[in-house]
Amino acid sequence: MPCPIMHNVEMKSRKANLAAYHLLHVEQLILLLIILIASTDFIEAQSGGTIAGRVTLNGNPMAGFSVVLQQQQEQRSGIPTGKSINQLTVETDQDGRFRFESLQAGRYEVRPLESVYVQENARTVTISDGGGVDSIDFALSKAGVITGRVFKENGKPVVMEQVSLVRFDQSGKKLTVRPESSLQSAVVTDDRGIYRAYGLPAGRYMVSVGNNGGGSGLFVRRELNVRTFHPGVTGEDQATIVTVKAGEEASDVDIKIGSNRSSYKITGHFLDAKSRAPVAGILPQYVYLDHGKDGAAIGSINGIGVASNADGQFKLEGLAPGRYRISGLLDPTGKNQSFSEPKNVDIINADLIGVDLIINRGTTISGMAVVEGATKPGNLDLQIMAVSSAGFSLSRIGADGSFQFQGLKPGKIKISVPDIIGPSNFQIYRIERGGVVQEGLVDLSPGEQITDLRVILAYAGGVVRGRIKIEGGEFPMEKIAIIAYLSEPGKDKPRRVKAVQPDATGNFLIEGLLPGEYQLVATAALEQGSTTHQPGTITASQTISVTNDSPSETVITINLTNRK
Repeated sequence: MPCPIMHNVEMKSRKANLAAYHLLHVEQLILLLIILIASTDFIEAQSGGTIAGRVTLNGNPMAGFSVVLQQQQEQRSGIPTGKSINQLTVETDQDGRFRFESLQAGRYEVRPLESVYVQENARTVTISDGGGVDSIDFALSKAGVITGRVFKENGKPVVMEQVSLVRFDQSGKKLTVRPESSLQSAVVTDDRGIYRAYGLPAGRYMVSVGNNGGGSGLFVRRELNVRTFHPGVTGEDQATIVTVKAGEEASDVDIKIGSNRSSYKITGHFLDAKSRAPVAGILPQYVYLDHGKDGAAIGSINGIGVASNADGQFKLEGLAPGRYRISGLLDPTGKNQSFSEPKNVDIINADLIGVDLIINRGTTISGMAVVEGATKPGNLDLQIMAVSSAGFSLSRIGADGSFQFQGLKPGKIKISVPDIIGPSNFQIYRIERGGVVQEGLVDLSPGEQITDLRVILAYAGGVVRGRIKIEGGEFPMEKIAIIAYLSEPGKDKPRRVKAVQPDATGNFLIEGLLPGEYQLVATAALEQGSTTHQPGTITASQTISVTNDSPSETVITINLTNRK
């Protein structure tokens, strides 16, 4: 006879197991429902626009060719928002055709991705909700290669040296070969001094290392090299031109760097402005100054030397003859309270000895940052930047909205949200000092300490999606520019904010706009000697309201008969 107690325990256990079983099935059903709902939402979210085209080589379809699609980041006054970038890769079919589907509205970059072919420039395409473009075609040609070794007179390899290439067109005009024209970010020598430049179109090339001002301009170097051309000459007119054929490799394009007998050095001291005592630990930096057509100096090459020693002594070496602007590189993060007065110097045929650079105690700007329309400062977690003629200072906005810039040189100070720091959706809306709106720049007098600056920020989340419509003929979209002007209260003229170009289909996207009324001006530039139109410009405009809530859409019509 079964034990009553054991029977009850067994029955309770069966009931518990049955309840657990039903509970498990209920959870599974709920999970299945969630998956089905999510799948439905995913399918609905994925039903979007399309981008398609064709890849050919010498007119023949390229099957199995990789094409990359990358969604471009939205911009906020030139600052990426930090949104994730979706990148997709597909292969072409037997007819060389490719197709990307289920795309969200936005701006995309399409480019082929094969190193043995000349890389055409990436195409920028803007699509609307459910829209599409099916004419993104790439006509490729086989690419060439230039490879060689960079070494010194004693045979020692030159490591991590950037190699520059210049291509000549049929008329002899120089065409700089930029890294973005191939799959390489830069052409740099390895630990053996060997370099390899690939993805090059057929043509005639001039190959060199170094720069007119010394150094590569890409890396901070302790040893700088005067510009030297293949096979090992410092004069451009003596360079040996390299011919590259489609699909072939030009090898042994070596460059022998001499003993830098034509290079010079600058030595001197960093001195405190008041005490004239030496200042240690400051990095000397230089900018090589070219001269433009109008005679204005243009900084083109930057270099940094070793930090000054206990005696304040600094040294810059390997510099070619020319004009330089030298100064000290100080900490811009707000801890530093001084600035270095820059000095222009000329190297002719000798070293420059005894060049003193003065370190001055800078002035300070402090104040509060607030968001337009907000009652409290809020924790913005944002850095702003103040730029003077002698450098810049960074300050992170505190939880209470306070900020402080130090080490600024007196003069005109520009305050901005820098794009070198990272993602930000904010722009500076206006700046007030003692309740008075500052027009553009802030004046900082010698010895002055500004404590009442108020920086008003605004969220720039406005987006304009538009399309250019051409009437009265045909016109290439790459010759059209769209400029957005913001109308501001109390100002007679609207402020130019952004300029964009439409894609090949005429669609354009302007992002990172403050809310307000904008005038969009589209300008078509007619070329001299055009067989269809006389030289001049054609403009068309459209007024549009922009908010942070949703994208604004517009169409701008350009009538080609309205030439100015």
